[in-house]
Amino acid sequence: MNEAVTIIWGCCAPTKENEGKSFVRCTICKKVFHHDCLALDPSSDRTSWACSTCNSKTPESNQVFFNTNITVRSHKRQALQSPPDVSSSPVTEEGVRSIVTEVLQANMDCMLEKINLNMKMLLMQELNAMREQIAGYKNSVDYISQQYDDLLQDKKQLEEQVRSLQKENGSKSTIINDLAKRLNMLEQHARSSNIEIQCVPEHRSENVVNTVFQLSKVIKCEVKETDIQLCTRTAKKDKENPRPRSILVKFNSPRLRDSFLAAAIQYNKSHPNDKLNASHLGIATTTPSPVFVAEHLSSENKALHAATRLRAKELKYKFVWIRYGKIFTKKDESTPSIWINSLEKLNSLS
Repeated sequence: MNEAVTIIWGCCAPTKENEGKSFVRCTICKKVFHHDCLALDPSSDRTSWACSTCNSKTPESNQVFFNTNITVRSHKRQALQSPPDVSSSPVTEEGVRSIVTEVLQANMDCMLEKINLNMKMLLMQELNAMREQIAGYKNSVDYISQQYDDLLQDKKQLEEQVRSLQKENGSKSTIINDLAKRLNMLEQHARSSNIEIQCVPEHRSENVVNTVFQLSKVIKCEVKETDIQLCTRTAKKDKENPRPRSILVKFNSPRLRDSFLAAAIQYNKSHPNDKLNASHLGIATTTPSPVFVAEHLSSENKALHAATRLRAKELKYKFVWIRYGKIFTKKDESTPSIWINSLEKLNSLS
């Protein structure tokens, strides 16, 4: 087996350890292999022996060949990673694996393409539905926005109207207050000849004119029957109030009324222990019943006079009086008098 040709080893590199060992040559590739490396019997006949690499490339009787009678287009482009031309080589395990891989890859690509197409269709349908829904929302939002803008405009107009009405109301309130004051002054002026005789006990057979005459004699202010235009009892606002109704007397002139009031005041000053009471009018009572002579006030002035008396009592003001239909108060003898012409003025007292 020793030849003069160049030896190409197919198993291992020649070393001193394996020098001289027997070997066998492949009849196809001409490479040599040690018997020991191949675990072969050196005595066996190896004249037609081929290595495993060449055996895999050599067709055997049990190998399957592709049909070479299939018509193949001469200029067809070979697919990427396609197996070698089957018309010239047998089908191997690696070739089958490559073919199966390519077929599976092609099927997967086809399936992925279908899936992508279906997904695109589904997404397009959903997107179209969402677009329609969003368009509906947009229309609703635009409508609401328009309504909101209209409301803002209406609100602005209403605010302007309210400001205008408030201004007009303030002006009218001023006018009304002024008219109310004027009306009160007129009502009080109409009462300039009147007096009220308060707390005179009532009885069925009374004659209020005679009562006035009797009172004029007591205070020494002469009054004739012709000096009296009207003399009557006033109506009660509260029927449950036990206080007797006042006697309203209307004289012919404010001068006579003022003289009568001055005489009554002077009498009470000169008789501090025996001020005017029912016994002076010839009316018998179990206990002395005081009688008061005062100016006849309008309804507004009566309410203001009552409020002034309460306020003066709270603030310890000593004097509250009426002069010519006007209400005055005074804290003590050393302080100036204050004219109370409104509740605002009354509330400002301290």
